[in-house]
Amino acid sequence: MGKDIRGLTREARDLLFYYTWPGNVRELENVIERACVLSRSEAIGVEDLPQLMREEKKVAPSDGAALPITLRDLEKSHIEKVLREASWNFRQAADLLGIHRNTLRMKIREYGLERAGE
Repeated sequence: MGKDIRGLTREARDLLFYYTWPGNVRELENVIERACVLSRSEAIGVEDLPQLMREEKKVAPSDGAALPITLRDLEKSHIEKVLREASWNFRQAADLLGIHRNTLRMKIREYGLERAGE
């Protein structure tokens, strides 16, 4: 896009993390692409994100839990959430994530994910 975007502001990162994401990973990709186009600085800010996201009243957990700070932690958390929402149906979860089932299986092994109660 001809821009030198170097990252996200903390506020934008938190908004992306706590947004409910009714779509799949493609929705996230589209939001980031749009934000890159709109951004007028080196960092994507809250003002570059869609209005609907900014209006959603999500806040950080008040239990003092630390935010995942690595992409690996964020990916693991998101995959785990999608697996739960899909009742551990690999085909459905892979479709929601926009990845192949084999990739999902590899990620499950890599992150040591398992169903609750197993």
